[in-house]
Amino acid sequence: MSDSRRSEDVQWLQGTEWVDRMLVPSAFGVLSVLVGVQMLTAIPAVRHHVDALAGRFVQVTPAAASSAGGSESASITLYLSPDTGPRPDVRVLVNGKYAGSFTSPSLHLTVHPNDQIEFVRSKTGGAVDIEVDDNDPNLAYPLPGMSYSLTKDDPSLDLPNVRFFSE
Repeated sequence: MSDSRRSEDVQWLQGTEWVDRMLVPSAFGVLSVLVGVQMLTAIPAVRHHVDALAGRFVQVTPAAASSAGGSESASITLYLSPDTGPRPDVRVLVNGKYAGSFTSPSLHLTVHPNDQIEFVRSKTGGAVDIEVDDNDPNLAYPLPGMSYSLTKDDPSLDLPNVRFFSE
């Protein structure tokens, strides 16, 4: 084998030894740090802190949200029975204050603990059936699917106070 060929082989071996000595341990170190960071961010408290520092969305637990706001609230939707149609003569009062009327077949309300919901019909007419729907798992009363009727003889109806499971 010629000397020039041998010197090229030696240079090649020196180059590969440099890769083995420097790059492989460096790559292993970087990989170890990345895996460590991933393991740390799996801890909820660390993840919350990292997200807050980066200015990203930080998930708030329902308990923290309710204590931060001072009181709970929930959204409920009241529906008229499908065969009824709009009934603007049926008013909804929350704690004695006007909250809306059924100018459309549904009415959206935000309620708080111990709110009193009342239905009042101002005109005479047939019975009116109203159904409650909500999507808040903390709301204990009124429950979704509950139905109430305003009859000919009784044009108003008071519901029991709004309750939450955390009370």
